[in-house]
Amino acid sequence: MTATFDIIRDNLTRWYLFYVPDTLKEHSKTIAMLSSITPEHYNTVAYFEEEFKNSIDLEQLDHGKIITKGTILDQNMFTLFEAKETYDASQFKFLIEKYKEFLDTHCYITKWLYDNLPKFIKETPEDVINLFRIQYLAFEKHQNKFYDHFNLSPAKLIEEEIKKRISDPNFKIKVPNLFDAKPENTPQKKQIKKTVLITEEEADLFLLNTVFNVPLE
Repeated sequence: MTATFDIIRDNLTRWYLFYVPDTLKEHSKTIAMLSSITPEHYNTVAYFEEEFKNSIDLEQLDHGKIITKGTILDQNMFTLFEAKETYDASQFKFLIEKYKEFLDTHCYITKWLYDNLPKFIKETPEDVINLFRIQYLAFEKHQNKFYDHFNLSPAKLIEEEIKKRISDPNFKIKVPNLFDAKPENTPQKKQIKKTVLITEEEADLFLLNTVFNVPLE
């Protein structure tokens, strides 16, 4: 069952748009991952590719992959249908509950990214804004399908509940937290084509330590 969960969890962030607000610069002296980010990498659109390599080179971004994000999410539905026939009732219930936590959280995050994009990234190309919108709508549509097919009640999520979920060390998420970030009126620097080398482990440690103040050994 672990392998099944890993597949559907990872599909959530396969071809995934995000950005890191410059309001997180203050942590650059204490967090190694942030110290490696040069000024032009903040307030810059980035994305995870098929194998979760992240890049800020939008000229190389396959827009079609973001536009068809719903297809990747539909694969999760088929995987869950198969799992329902494979696992016993208690195992499948646990799988559904864990996936619901991740899905609900990403629905919140992708909408936040879209809603706040103009505040953090000035002069964002219209096609990129539309990609963020398409991304969050794909998650919203998938969430509705998921609730309907498995007879679940819509989640009434609040920000604190999502923070609690993400601060759990067992909750692996590959997108930097943006809840507490406040926009600054700083001029947007010219984007430089350069890969941002942030590993999944570094992103998790950054998320837990800087945003949620979870002590790490």
